[in-house]
Amino acid sequence: MDKGHSKKIRVLLFFALFFFLLMFYAFFKFERTFLSMETHQKQEELGKTAKIKAETIQKKYANMVASLQAFAENIRGLSADSEQVGRQMTLLAKVGYFNYVGISDRQGNAMDSDQHKTNIQEREYFQEAISGKISISDVIDSQVNEGEEVQVLAVPIWRDSLPQGIVFGIVNVGTMDKLMENETGSDIYTQIVDSKGNYVTRFQNKDTLVGNKNVWDDFAEYEILEGSLEKIKSDMSNQKSDSFRFRKGEEERISFYTPLGLKEYYVFSTINSKYIKTWARKINEEVCFMILEMGAAFLLLLAGLYWFNKKVQEELQTSHTEAVSSEEIMRIAIQQSRQIVFEYDIQTKRLWKKAGIENCLFSKSVMNRVPESVLEKNLIMDDLVNDFREIFERISEEDVLEKVIKVKEKNRIQWFKIIIKKYF
Repeated sequence: MDKGHSKKIRVLLFFALFFFLLMFYAFFKFERTFLSMETHQKQEELGKTAKIKAETIQKKYANMVASLQAFAENIRGLSADSEQVGRQMTLLAKVGYFNYVGISDRQGNAMDSDQHKTNIQEREYFQEAISGKISISDVIDSQVNEGEEVQVLAVPIWRDSLPQGIVFGIVNVGTMDKLMENETGSDIYTQIVDSKGNYVTRFQNKDTLVGNKNVWDDFAEYEILEGSLEKIKSDMSNQKSDSFRFRKGEEERISFYTPLGLKEYYVFSTINSKYIKTWARKINEEVCFMILEMGAAFLLLLAGLYWFNKKVQEELQTSHTEAVSSEEIMRIAIQQSRQIVFEYDIQTKRLWKKAGIENCLFSKSVMNRVPESVLEKNLIMDDLVNDFREIFERISEEDVLEKVIKVKEKNRIQWFKIIIKKYF
């Protein structure tokens, strides 16, 4: 009994160990799956943010161009040196998007709203605008203020269907940051880069990993974890969008890039991976607590089952001991009364001797084909053979049968009273 009980304990412990291993496997699998799903969802959110930001930036550039075109229309026919032109330039610089507003003749002789005079004939934006186009420059060095980086928007001044000069607006890179204020929340920051990779905006917050003036210089310092630098360059050359994951030191970021829809400018929306991991960690902690609670409940269940099994075993042991004792008492009593107790299966005709003295009729502990096998011994007197057969055949019809049998063994006559009671 003790050996069987120990085996059951080992089985329970095995199942408990298997349960906890399965739960922890499910937990770690959930952690990986959830982090992957959360990262994918955040990439989609970054994509939407980048596209919304691109639309916002397009509108701002369109408004800036529209204000310059309106100014060019108002001063058409006026002399560049006139007081009215000077007032309008100053007013546009104050109420518009620009740090300076300037005007230039066909030879590139220019003056801005702060009375700075220079020649811009060699500037690409001048050449585009004087040819009748709207020009938005990449980030360039200022001709007026040394060390200052600016972006210039220029439109032609039309007179008699010919460009007679240009109007241009100058925006410092720092000012552009204010114009393009991050409208997407503190955990996502957005950068605009021009066709050469120069940052048009250089937003700085606690999560920004921008250390250079050009995006490609920053990328040279990054470890690309997902995606590749070659693919980013290829996508930007083909005006495609995608996301990538990178790391600088211990800092990890996820970024999405999309074309601005203006020249070859691009928008990068980036988030610190720690926000995703922090959220995933909180979820995992809740799941971990849930697993611990389930584990505690499972252990309580096992303890209850163990206690219940132990009680059952104790009761069975007690019952077994009592049954053995009772059976022994019954066996002694039967032997003293010179009786034989047997059990008979009507269907199989098998008889089991349960207790009693030795008997010539039922000499074996287990006998088959009863009553035929007993009759084959020829111990029963001929006139009582039918009675002996009948008692076994009629038991299926009646609950209790009794017969007296005369047996002759070794010239000795014995009388037996057979009582058979049916039970189900």
